[in-house]
Amino acid sequence: MAERGGQGAFLRGLFVPVYLPAILFATGEGALIPVVPLTATALGANLAVAGIISGLLMIGVVIGDIPSSAVVARWGEEVAMRVAGVLAALAAVVCWAAPNLVVLAAGVLVVGIASATFNLARHSFLTTWTPTAYRARAMSLLGGTSRVGYFVGPFLAAPVIALWGSHSVYWLHVAACAAVLVALQVMPDPKTVLQLSLIHISEPTRLALI
Repeated sequence: MAERGGQGAFLRGLFVPVYLPAILFATGEGALIPVVPLTATALGANLAVAGIISGLLMIGVVIGDIPSSAVVARWGEEVAMRVAGVLAALAAVVCWAAPNLVVLAAGVLVVGIASATFNLARHSFLTTWTPTAYRARAMSLLGGTSRVGYFVGPFLAAPVIALWGSHSVYWLHVAACAAVLVALQVMPDPKTVLQLSLIHISEPTRLALI
């Protein structure tokens, strides 16, 4: 029972420095899901082409895993997440200003690549710094953050579309990326939070985790 309490306290301590930036990033990405096909259609795409361009978001995630792993290995998780935030924001602006389907497709693809980089960096951080006994739950919760973002994002996009049009949603994604960058800058260092969380775990449990 004490171990469960320690695990709960440890995971709650991860919410602000680890899970909250992931939720913000996924929310911005989720807001784009209903908008990309609308933009493609407005630029002259038929239903099939609009579907392909929308699918480039996930294709970017797949092909972005290899270069993103090199970025994380070379510069570390924190730098990789900041690079991903800037890259995703710039790609959203490209999508907003896209004059044709090719530019739109390129922007959507880069958003997916940035998402792969950000998510891989978060996974790498948790794998490195979370005790083995807590790792499965920590990683499972991290996977849940993307689901939360994909659920919340379209709901946030709806009033933006109603008030300012579907094209304005790209700026919602830019705002989400900016919020991620601010959060990474001002929030407590996740490594320090993890170390402090372990201090409050009972001595036998802490020794078992080492």
